Amino acid sequence: MLGGKTWAPAVLLIVLLIAAGTIYAAWVSQEHNRLNKDKSVAALENLRLMYSSVNSVHIVADAKITVYGGNFAIGRGSFEYWAEGARYRIKCSTDKQLKLNSDVDIAYNGERFQFFDVAAGTLSYRSTDDFRSHAALPNPFFLPVDFLSRSDDDCRLCRLRLSDMKSDNERWSRRAQALEKKAERHDSNNNVVTELEMPGGTTQRTPFNLRITMSGPDEETAWPSQIERIDSNRRVRASVSFKDFMENGPLRLPRDITVTVFDEKGNLTFRLEYAVKLLEINRRLQNDVFTISFDDAESVWDSDGRRFVQEKRAKASRQ
Repeated sequence: MLGGKTWAPAVLLIVLLIAAGTIYAAWVSQEHNRLNKDKSVAALENLRLMYSSVNSVHIVADAKITVYGGNFAIGRGSFEYWAEGARYRIKCSTDKQLKLNSDVDIAYNGERFQFFDVAAGTLSYRSTDDFRSHAALPNPFFLPVDFLSRSDDDCRLCRLRLSDMKSDNERWSRRAQALEKKAERHDSNNNVVTELEMPGGTTQRTPFNLRITMSGPDEETAWPSQIERIDSNRRVRASVSFKDFMENGPLRLPRDITVTVFDEKGNLTFRLEYAVKLLEINRRLQNDVFTISFDDAESVWDSDGRRFVQEKRAKASRQ
């Protein structure tokens, strides 16, 4: 009895200390995870803010393209993009044997949207902008911030534009709240490499996640080295990787970008290798860059008026 009366309070104290220690350890772990998540979100938000500081851009990229499967083909392509505020111009071309979308020249000068189908020789225009993209290739300038993309079942052809960087992004806010840090390590150069994951959206009614690999001297200044779309079966359906970064004004952007696409069985279906040849940021752009001349077209269609303002004519007459 004497021993029981002596040890019972001590045992109770030990139990309480162990419980308190467990709770404290759990709190420390939770707080550590929260701080790590905050650092990762801050790094991505910092990248978004750097893009928002871009007032104008001109980028030119050459492309090597491989289409796999029954219609295997190898070819070349190019992508050129100008933007200043809400105005922009896109030129995209690919070799015919690839059988991708037609070569296009697209422009919006703030008042008129123009779409030029190069193969058909037809230029159409209207007063309102079109936020969808009909180019065969993705815009290389925005691939490092593909985690902001709106492209999914809700808007399959939606692509980022420079003006999107100037406004709040509700989808990014939701993704940031659900972001999870999956792994952290140091590479051979002692850079911090973190793996993040967040909800992306749905493709063909199937949910997908975005997995972002970040690399840098520390978490706060890390930049994406790879962005992947992962389906509900944890298969990679699309991947974008970045190499050979260059400092250009407010941004640190890659010269080499590789895009790979896989089918539902994991088979490689498409590979795009971009080599950025020119990148100019916050330079003054000429106004006429954002307008396609009627002289470039065989015929011109007024979409608002539903009529041809220039009838189809022989190509020889344009030379």
